[in-house]
Amino acid sequence: MQLHAQLSSAQAQDLRQAPSATWESANQRVTLQPRQLRVASAMDAQTRTLALRVNMPADVPPGRSGRLRWQSAAAHLPAEALVRRQGQLGVFVVQQQVARFHALHSAQEGQAVAVDLPPETIVVTQGQQRLQDGDAVTATPKQP
Repeated sequence: MQLHAQLSSAQAQDLRQAPSATWESANQRVTLQPRQLRVASAMDAQTRTLALRVNMPADVPPGRSGRLRWQSAAAHLPAEALVRRQGQLGVFVVQQQVARFHALHSAQEGQAVAVDLPPETIVVTQGQQRLQDGDAVTATPKQP
């Protein structure tokens, strides 16, 4: 039994640096060690992804789908924060009460993205779909 997954090159690099990973299904959880993971070195030209393969325990039924999870050292933003402007995916950040589009070149549609923004950066998480670069905004602190 093998787990097969498709990863972006950024995800593959991030996974290689993780201390461990888990595969989770509805009623099953398997801990995977990074040394067990085999990531293809050649990228699929159509999907621009790398194939991941790892041997699974015999008690995992064939054909079972699940999620591959790992703890990343990098900060991530959820896919819902992403917007597309001029053909690029990115997020809006607030600088002096003005929305500024910040392109994230490693971003992929529908996936969380690793970011290297200063911790004090304010990222727009509501109403960003309507924003344009340079629009005036008012930052509202998130309520606990």
